[in-house]
Amino acid sequence: MHVKLIKPTPRSFVVGLLAGTMLTGGLAAVATPMLAAPVSVPYAKSPADFSQVVQTVRPAVVSVLVEPDSDKAGARQNAPQLDKNHPFYEFYERFRRDFDGNSQGGVVPKMPRHKAQGQGSGFFISADGYVVTNAHVTSRAGKITLMLHDGAKVSATVVGVDEKTDLALLKAEGEGYSYVAFGDSDQASVGQWVVAVGNPFGLGGTTTAGILSARGRDIGAGPYDDFLQIDAPINRGNSGGPAFNLQGEVIGVNTAILSPTGGNVGIGFAIPSNIAREVITELRENGKVERGWLGVAIQPVTKDLANGLNLQDAKGVLVAEVNADAPAEKGGLKAGDVIVAVAGKPIETVRDLTRFVADQDPDSEVEVSIVRDGETLTRTVRLGEMPVERHAARPAAAEDAPKLGIALRDGSDGPVVVAVKDGSEAAKKGMRPGDVILRVDATPVDDAQALADAVAAARADKKQSVVLHIQSERGRKRFVALQLDKAA
Repeated sequence: MHVKLIKPTPRSFVVGLLAGTMLTGGLAAVATPMLAAPVSVPYAKSPADFSQVVQTVRPAVVSVLVEPDSDKAGARQNAPQLDKNHPFYEFYERFRRDFDGNSQGGVVPKMPRHKAQGQGSGFFISADGYVVTNAHVTSRAGKITLMLHDGAKVSATVVGVDEKTDLALLKAEGEGYSYVAFGDSDQASVGQWVVAVGNPFGLGGTTTAGILSARGRDIGAGPYDDFLQIDAPINRGNSGGPAFNLQGEVIGVNTAILSPTGGNVGIGFAIPSNIAREVITELRENGKVERGWLGVAIQPVTKDLANGLNLQDAKGVLVAEVNADAPAEKGGLKAGDVIVAVAGKPIETVRDLTRFVADQDPDSEVEVSIVRDGETLTRTVRLGEMPVERHAARPAAAEDAPKLGIALRDGSDGPVVVAVKDGSEAAKKGMRPGDVILRVDATPVDDAQALADAVAAARADKKQSVVLHIQSERGRKRFVALQLDKAA
């Protein structure tokens, strides 16, 4: 099962209490089983239909028709380059095929050449023509046309795009448009009604209804995942469309579905309105979103890593890599540090850190509390402005390994994994051929023999696990803890 971006064509339960044996007058009496009253909620009146809400908001919802720039479509300059194991890989391959008018892998028969057109959804947030949609709807756009509720078409231009939250702001020609307002997504409760309006499969003005199924979903789409999950049916082409509460307020921007087939299975995801409001405001004012930036690659502290790093609790965020000349490096942070607080705010998860730092103004100073070699330290870091995402240079490659479930060869950057044993601890932890091992615990390793010596030393010290600092073929660095009694 895969998580896919929506293609831009982007109850009561009974609680029983069984009484135990009671002593009455010094004699044991067997109590009969007794059930407590079932939990209940006051009767909540629901609307007989949603027509009043839909009639009010639908004029503000538009179909977004995108003709891609021919140069961009041919060169794929702006197309994301994703690994085949990425959860959105299949979506993007379909997305490219539709925009190019042909198949990349022979999956879709080649069709006669014609001008490709993508479709998505959006909604007006002002009378003078500002429209919210998804960033992936506008990807590689050459010309954007909005189809209004009455069938009229107007041209639109891109004001700004924020790919990290998959939001974009458009400006339509003209004024006097019906528009809707953002509601407070923090006040949206699981179980409440939601109404989605959009352009699925090019069928503009389509309305579906369901409930808010869950909150705070992380689907691996980006560093700021905090999606609302809804079961109102949404499909390809619903991307960028609004999810309304019964007051006609936008509480979410539909952006992704979970589906084994590409069709609706009742699990959709929407960007919460409180996030969308902040992003759209910055796009309207500045054309971009400015975020604070530390300049580190980070990962969660798992129980295995906590054990390998001699941490008391599996909390905080592990620094896997520090970018050269980045604010974190200038502030004294190092790979292997565990960030436990920033500006006095406890940091327990990766999400805590990414959101807090992103919300800070570039050039602001923050106190970063870290655990390094068992000692708690504080470093002052002046944040930078988050740059366009960049990757470290691909490592050069690098003979055999100790019993870790991996085979190695030497290279200029260190021992490189050439094979991973099926079912091994290394395989379970996601190690792959091409990974370069940089360190074992705190010991740098230049070749396979150095790695073997470091692991042997850990075994001699009766350590339960070793922590490997590895770099993938794509240049991404992370830490992996391998339990020595399970490694081979």
